[in-house]
Amino acid sequence: MDREASEILRKLAEAQSQHISDEKPTVKFIGALRELLASKQCTVLNVKLPAAEQAIKPTGFVGYEDDMFYYFHAGILYKNIYEFYNKQGVTFPVSEKTLWKQMEDEGLIQTEERGGRIYRTKQKKIGGSNNPYLWVYKSAVEPDNADSDK
Repeated sequence: MDREASEILRKLAEAQSQHISDEKPTVKFIGALRELLASKQCTVLNVKLPAAEQAIKPTGFVGYEDDMFYYFHAGILYKNIYEFYNKQGVTFPVSEKTLWKQMEDEGLIQTEERGGRIYRTKQKKIGGSNNPYLWVYKSAVEPDNADSDK
């Protein structure tokens, strides 16, 4: 009986741990981002496209991609994620600034240090224009690559 009770408690603890992990803002963010990209509600362009083709932005445009990173317009992306949950009657639990900090802490984004300060958006020249982007590792977003190194 003690063994059975211990096994039940262990399973309950594992389930609770998974539930807490699923509620992390970064997990919620990545889940919503995957769904928005898969459903084409959010779209990205390849950085290698000629500038003329990049000038025509598709519906739901949030940034660019290459083999290693997504380069997102941070504010636009956050707004899309926030609205995604809002439509479900769920309030996204953290602010944009807090989310990017948590993503940095978990190694999901690349940051830059200048003058002793950490920047969570970095400059990238795409299509002849240099702008700040949130550099998200593709391995963090794409399920097939979830186990690969960043």
